[in-house]
Amino acid sequence: YWIEKKKQQNSSFLTKNNNLNRKKLLIDENKLLNYNKNNKTINIKQETIIERSIYMGFKENEKTILKDLETVLDKVDQKSVDEAMDLINSSNKIFFNALGRAAFAGKSFVMRLMHMGREVYVVGETNTPNFEEGDLLIICSGSGETKQFIQIAEKAKGFGGKLMVFTGTPNSTLDQMADVSIIIKAPSKNQKDSEFQSVQPMASLFEQGILISGDAIVLGLMEQGSGNDEMFSRHSNLE
Repeated sequence: YWIEKKKQQNSSFLTKNNNLNRKKLLIDENKLLNYNKNNKTINIKQETIIERSIYMGFKENEKTILKDLETVLDKVDQKSVDEAMDLINSSNKIFFNALGRAAFAGKSFVMRLMHMGREVYVVGETNTPNFEEGDLLIICSGSGETKQFIQIAEKAKGFGGKLMVFTGTPNSTLDQMADVSIIIKAPSKNQKDSEFQSVQPMASLFEQGILISGDAIVLGLMEQGSGNDEMFSRHSNLE
């Protein structure tokens, strides 16, 4: 943890203290503030800082997350995105399956497809109909190896359907089974097994990547015909 330093002033220094509970410091110009807690001292001399946290602030965290997203989304293959849009346009019904935070992000994507007039269902819900030839199954799986997803994908393919996958693992089982894969090269839940490291915990970056790439696909589909007014006309009104 650290405090933002301004280049124009003389050096500032901060002794880490993990026991501090996001204390706020109010520092006037050219004043020296000593904060003692648990026999540790913070000495700060800066220009003017108002309500600076001794922990990395919100703005710095925001920049870190956006930089991570830019890094992984720049690697998403445009050809795969075009193929995904073609698959969505040519499908009859669309089915979705995922777990955890990836499911929340993926449901946001298929909700927009519903707003565009597509017939969308979530696997496992009581009102989900049968899967048929010409239907599309969309799965989100960071590892691409979740057994229950593989089993469901095998069934969908066996019924003559198509498979679209959001995954962080190229050449995984689901990637190889898919008609099209959106590869989001973000860390897996166990980051030490991943090529790219993020300060964000577990699979947060992958889950964020699903949301942003899904919205980018929706914008691409909107360019082919659907407008905001038409989509809003399908917004839930039992609220």
